[in-house]
Amino acid sequence: MTRARLAPVLLALAFAATASACATQFRSDAHVDATYDFSQVDTFAFSLVRAKVAEFPNAKLLEDSIRNELQARGYQEVPEAEADVLISYDMGVHAAARLSGANKYNLQEGGITVRVMDRETRHTVWYGWSDKTLVSEDTPEVAIPDAVASLFLGRIQDAPR
Repeated sequence: MTRARLAPVLLALAFAATASACATQFRSDAHVDATYDFSQVDTFAFSLVRAKVAEFPNAKLLEDSIRNELQARGYQEVPEAEADVLISYDMGVHAAARLSGANKYNLQEGGITVRVMDRETRHTVWYGWSDKTLVSEDTPEVAIPDAVASLFLGRIQDAPR
């Protein structure tokens, strides 16, 4: 390929690399009760406490994403009265910054939290969060499952499978 024909290809690759570098990743962390024996946990249920959050837009998508992650790790969803642990969650989006100039940008911060409680004691045994600055390409259908995966990836091995 000649230099003249190679230049547009290299320019496109450089643009793609710059654009992907600007995309933010999820920041995630989790805390575990080191005294809790997760080896005895096989079942989960979503806590009825989540009722207010469950009314939010995209709450079903968040709950389905959490369910999928837990089931992929071998946990079985059962009615609340039969569960080893209860799952509650929260989600939100707030304005992070407003930038103006030639182009105006409204940056938003989106985040989720997930809490795992022992059903009998209601003691929190695992708590995790994931958030990021959202960009226009971050549709809920992609961002929410990605946030949940980021939350559990590499953090869940010390807690729920």
